[in-house]
Amino acid sequence: MVDAQNVIKRIKRNTKLDDEELLAEIAQDAIDNATADGFTGPKLEIAAGWLGSHFASLISGANSNIKKQTLAVMSIEYQSSDGSSTYLVEYERMRDLLNGGSNQVEFI
Repeated sequence: MVDAQNVIKRIKRNTKLDDEELLAEIAQDAIDNATADGFTGPKLEIAAGWLGSHFASLISGANSNIKKQTLAVMSIEYQSSDGSSTYLVEYERMRDLLNGGSNQVEFI
């Protein structure tokens, strides 16, 4: 069984979200989703951490889809992520390896 507090620690390291009640909900949602995708053991905690970080970044606005913002004194242009994040990309990479028969995660 994965410890939700460990998943919350991973989410806190990756995002600025600090609402403990919301973090607990996000962690549990991420654990449930990662379990449904087939993750088990230590890999479940890692995968839930990445997925929970993605959820938290969406909620906190750190993963905005704004492409361009213009103010009177400056203009800011953001890369469009189409709802994705580096956290989600890492989670999906882990899931693809898991579903492809390999349960080994390699970080580049």
